[in-house]
Amino acid sequence: MTKYYATESNYIDQANPSFTPDPNATETLFRWDTSEARTYLKFNISSLPAGAVIESASLGYYVTSNLNDPKSFDIYSIADADDGWQELTLTWANAPSIVNITASASFTPQQNTRYSIPLPISYIQTEANGGGNDIVTLVFRSSLQGVQNGPINQWSIGTEDQAARLNRPTLFVKYHT
Repeated sequence: MTKYYATESNYIDQANPSFTPDPNATETLFRWDTSEARTYLKFNISSLPAGAVIESASLGYYVTSNLNDPKSFDIYSIADADDGWQELTLTWANAPSIVNITASASFTPQQNTRYSIPLPISYIQTEANGGGNDIVTLVFRSSLQGVQNGPINQWSIGTEDQAARLNRPTLFVKYHT
């Protein structure tokens, strides 16, 4: 199993389309209430060997805060041409569009806890074997359907700037050549 830590991350806020959060923040949020906030994570998988056959892939993430009720979210990918986004300049106004849902979950996250969600092998395989650009961008998006006790579905996860590596977003890839 090979680990790839996020190289960049930030969130965008629909209610404030030109806002760029602190790129050195140790946590990033996503929510759905009267507007939406999404978290973008970028992983560089260029060190996968040529011809690697992906056996499994998952995303590990660390929940830094939550509202103690059930949450639902989806993880999307973006088109390869849009992988050039940078955390220093990412805003709602210039963010790449989300294109494919790659994973979904609904559960009650616990603060200061690490989770993992399986990802489709085909997406990682395409990125690794010349069909992509060796960059994997994953976007957390809260689902409005996940709102249980009020109009807010918001929580935050650790970023690549967390001091402890265990708390950083991690793409796990198992492969053979």
